[in-house]
Amino acid sequence: MKKALNWIVISAFLIFLVDWAIIGLKLLDNNDEFYVEAWLALFCLLVIVICALLKCMFFQKCPHCGKTLWSKGAYCPHCGKKL
Repeated sequence: MKKALNWIVISAFLIFLVDWAIIGLKLLDNNDEFYVEAWLALFCLLVIVICALLKCMFFQKCPHCGKTLWSKGAYCPHCGKKL
């Protein structure tokens, strides 16, 4: 799941960069009709933000052993050290 989120973020960021390049080229050509590109950029930004929030909320790691923590306890369930 974590690798899938990383690939989604990387893909959305690359699409976002290409989209902004297209918007820039359209503006240089004095073409003010870039609504589709603007909506695509907004969608990509939303995907990036949602994936980042999911990563922060669900994939916290123990600072001692590095294993994923699925609970909000005071101690790591794997190594037993205090968080």
